[in-house]
Amino acid sequence: MKVLLVATHEERYFSTLIRSLQARKIHYFVLGKNEKWDGYMMKLKLIFEWLENQNPREIVMYLDAFDSLVVGNVLEAEEVFKSTGHDILLSSGEPQMGTLGKYVAWKVFGTPFGERHISAGMFMGYAGPLRKYLKELINICKGKTNDDERCINSNRQLLQKYKAGIDLDDRIFHNLNSVLIGTEKYDPKTVQKTAFAISAPGGQVIHESWHPLVKAKVDKCTSCRLLRRVRIIPDYGMYFIPEIIAIVFLIFCIRWYAV
Repeated sequence: MKVLLVATHEERYFSTLIRSLQARKIHYFVLGKNEKWDGYMMKLKLIFEWLENQNPREIVMYLDAFDSLVVGNVLEAEEVFKSTGHDILLSSGEPQMGTLGKYVAWKVFGTPFGERHISAGMFMGYAGPLRKYLKELINICKGKTNDDERCINSNRQLLQKYKAGIDLDDRIFHNLNSVLIGTEKYDPKTVQKTAFAISAPGGQVIHESWHPLVKAKVDKCTSCRLLRRVRIIPDYGMYFIPEIIAIVFLIFCIRWYAV
């Protein structure tokens, strides 16, 4: 199995992720190094181009270069993937997402309300089918969105076509729960024994209880949450313009009547 990362530069957990891969002697490739960042769809385009010269039956995994860490066994991950019968396996968002979270996922990423959100931060598949899937996603979303996660969630009709499944039980991928304060602790009773990689998409610091599973030095990354938070408004603020206007108008009315 080969692991792909997309990183134009280094920040947050990048160095720790590299060490966690090296500790397991996993073949990994960093795409986009020193290139100008061109939005999240750039990730899918770089992966698509890289897959062109790969064996169609090679198992390839993508991990978010800044948020992810490897915590499991590569052979177990391969066996679990093969046992699913899927050609592609996508990671799922946190299951306990409340009503507000579901609304945000619908507004920002096009996730159908009530359905499990698909995370674009971790996925895997056979190189051949994965390349065809990414090619169609790129073509469909060209000129419509530059966000890979919105592209994937708003085009779920492609999942069946390409035998793509969602890792609903987190058997391989585990996205840490987003919390305002603190972070999710490792709990062997709830986390699958075969979990291979974890990700902190909300920018939270990965709790020290996960560190022994990484099998490498884990950077403290005290600025992780801040670095992720400062990108939220420019990345997603456009989707909430009506809500922002409504809130400003409501505040204005309240202040006007108070006078």
